[in-house]
Amino acid sequence: MNDTVMPIHILLVEDNPGDARLLHETLREAGDESFDMYHAETLAEAIDQLGGPVCCEVVLLDLSLPDCQGLETIRRVEAAAPAVPIVVLTGHADESLGLEALRIGAQDYLVKGQTDGRLLVRAIRYALERKRVQEALAQEHARVTLERTRLQAILDILPVGVFIADEKGRILHTNPAAQTIWGGQAPLTGAPKDYARDYQAWWPDTGRRVEAAECGLARALATGEICSAEEMEIETRDGQRKTILSYAVPFRNAEGHILGAAAVNVDITQRKQNLRELRALNETLEQRVAERTAVAERRASQLRALASELTQAEHRERRRLAQLLHDHLQQMLVAGRMSVGALRRRLDDADADRALAGLDELLDQSIEASRSMSMELSPPILYDAGLGAALEWLGRHMQDKHHLAVDVEVDPAADPADEDIAVLLFQAARELLFNVVKHAGVQQASVHLSLADAEQLRLEVSDRGVGFDPADLLHSGEAGSTGFGLFSVRERLELLGGHLTVDSSPGQGTRMLMAAPLRPAPTLPQPPLPMVPPHVPAAAGERPAPRTASQALRVLLADDHKILREGIAGLLADQLDIEVVAEASDGQMAVDLARQLRPDVVIMDVSMPHLTGVEATRIVTDEMPATRVIGLSMHEEADMATAMRNAGAVAYLSKGGPIDWLIAAIRGFCLLPQPPSQATPARGQTTNPTSQTN
Repeated sequence: MNDTVMPIHILLVEDNPGDARLLHETLREAGDESFDMYHAETLAEAIDQLGGPVCCEVVLLDLSLPDCQGLETIRRVEAAAPAVPIVVLTGHADESLGLEALRIGAQDYLVKGQTDGRLLVRAIRYALERKRVQEALAQEHARVTLERTRLQAILDILPVGVFIADEKGRILHTNPAAQTIWGGQAPLTGAPKDYARDYQAWWPDTGRRVEAAECGLARALATGEICSAEEMEIETRDGQRKTILSYAVPFRNAEGHILGAAAVNVDITQRKQNLRELRALNETLEQRVAERTAVAERRASQLRALASELTQAEHRERRRLAQLLHDHLQQMLVAGRMSVGALRRRLDDADADRALAGLDELLDQSIEASRSMSMELSPPILYDAGLGAALEWLGRHMQDKHHLAVDVEVDPAADPADEDIAVLLFQAARELLFNVVKHAGVQQASVHLSLADAEQLRLEVSDRGVGFDPADLLHSGEAGSTGFGLFSVRERLELLGGHLTVDSSPGQGTRMLMAAPLRPAPTLPQPPLPMVPPHVPAAAGERPAPRTASQALRVLLADDHKILREGIAGLLADQLDIEVVAEASDGQMAVDLARQLRPDVVIMDVSMPHLTGVEATRIVTDEMPATRVIGLSMHEEADMATAMRNAGAVAYLSKGGPIDWLIAAIRGFCLLPQPPSQATPARGQTTNPTSQTN
C-alpha cells in the first residue's frame, strides 16, 4: 500500500455482518489502493452518515435492507447524496433489475459471490470516474443552456431580421424583427419543408421569379460563400412595400463541412426615404450655398480691396504730409533763417545781434525737426532707391536717434515690385526696431532682407533681449504701443498674401520673420481649388444604359464618418451601373479591403485615422494600378489636392459639391479607355486631363 496515496472513503450499506467483513477483507487484499471503510446496517443509518462530518466518496449498497428493499434504496440514497456514486452489491442476479438500477442512478451492479477483489476495485474506480464525467457534462450542459438563453435574448432584441437554417436549408429559427419586417408569423419555423418553395413564400413579390440558387441563404448553403448585401423591393404579407438588404453567411465545422447558414434582413425603407428627402433638400441647399458663397466672396474681395485702399490712403497721406513739410514749411523756415542772417549783417547793435542769433538757432532746430518728421513720415529713399536702401537708412537712423546698433543685410534681388508691400515691410521693420529700443533692454539688433523663393521675400528682425510670450502680445493687439504693432503687422501682411512668424520666449530674445509676395496678389483672387465637374462620356444628363451585376462599376467607400458613408452609399445605390461593394472607416481598412476586393474605384476621404487618405491612396495605386482613387474632402486647399494627385488620385472633389460630380467622376475615369502607353500613370499624372481641375 502506498502511504502517499489519499485513501478512498467508502460507505458500505450491508445488514449482514459476515458479508461486510468479507468485503472489507476483499478490498484490503485487492491491490495497492487505500480504502477507508465505513459500515451502515440500515438505510436510515447510511443516510445519517452521508450527512455527517465524513465525506464518503462511494456507496456500496445492498438492495435488501431491514428498512428498505429493492430499487427504492437507490432512489433514497441518490436523493440524500446526489454527488456520491452508488455501486449496487446484491445477491440478486437479475439482469433486468441491474439495468433498471443503472437507469435510475447506480454506476454499477455487482452480484455477491460473482465478484472478486479486482473486479470490485475496478467498479469503484469506474464509478468515481463516471460520476466525475457526469458532473462535468451537467456543468457543461448548464453553461450551454445559459449561452443559448443569452443568444436567444440577443436575437430577440436585434433590430434586424435573422433567419437560421440547417444544412438542408430548413428554417430553424426566426427572431421577432424578421417577423415584423415581413409582416407576419414565420411559416418556416418548425417542421422541415422544401426550402426553395418556403423561401419564395418569404419573398412574395420581387418583380421576378426567385430561384433557390438566387436567394442569399440558399446561395450561402450551396456555395459556402458569404453573400454580401443584396437590395430588394418586397411586398410584405400585410401589403406594405419595403426595401431590404439581405446578407447570408454559412456555418462550418472543424473539417470545413457546412452545417447551416444564417441570413440577416435589414429594413432600409425609412433610410431610402430619408435619402430621397435629403437629396431634394441638398439640391435646394446647394443653390442657396452657392448664392451665399458668391456673396461672401464678393464681400471678402471688397474687404481686401478696402483694406488695401486703407493702407494706400495712409501711405498717400504720409507722403503728402512729408511733401508738405519739405516743399512748404521747410522752405519757409530756410527763407526766414536767411532773412535773419541778412539782418545780422546790417545791424551793429550787439543786443540785437544776440537776439537774432538766438532766433537763427531756433530756426535751425525747426528745420532739422521738420526734416526728421518728414523722413519718419515717408522717407524719400524708400520711393527713390527701394526697400533695401531704405532699410540701410533706417539702421543708421536708429543708431543716430536711439543709439541702437542695427546690423542690416540686404539681398539686392529681394526688392518687391509693389510699392504697398515695400512700404508695409519698411514700416513693420521700423516699428519692430522701436519695440527693441523700448522693451528688449539691449543696444543691438539685426535686420535681414532676402528671397525665400522665387515668389516670396523674407524680412527678419531679431534681437537678444528679454523676450516675451508671443501669445499674450499677438492676441492683445499690443495695447499701448504705437498703433502699428505686431497685431497690425500680422493683419496687413495676411491681407497682402503674406504672414508673420514670432519666435520669442522670456529671457531668450526675439525673432520676427515676415514673409510677403514679391508681386501683389490679384484684387479678385480665383478660388484655390475650382470645382469643375469631371468629363462625362455620355451626353449631359444622359443616364447610362443598365448594366449587369458583372458590368457594374465596383466602388469602395472610405470615410471615417459613418453617416456620410451611408449617405453616399445610398445616393450611389440609385445608379444602375454603380455598385458599392464595401465601406471602410479608416485608411488601413481601406487598403485591406482594396487588396481583398480589387474594386474599380476607391472614394477616399483625405483625413482618416490609422492611415491618412494620402498614404492609403499611394499604397492602393502602387499595388493596384487598375483601381482608380477619387479624393474627397471638406477642404478645398490646393496643396491638399496636389498631395492627393501626387499620391495617385485621379480626381479631388469637395464633399459639399454636387453628388452628380462624384457620379460623373466615377463613370468618367472608369469608362474612358486608357492609352496602352499609359497603363500605369506616373505619380502625379492622370489619364483624364479634366482631373487636374477636379
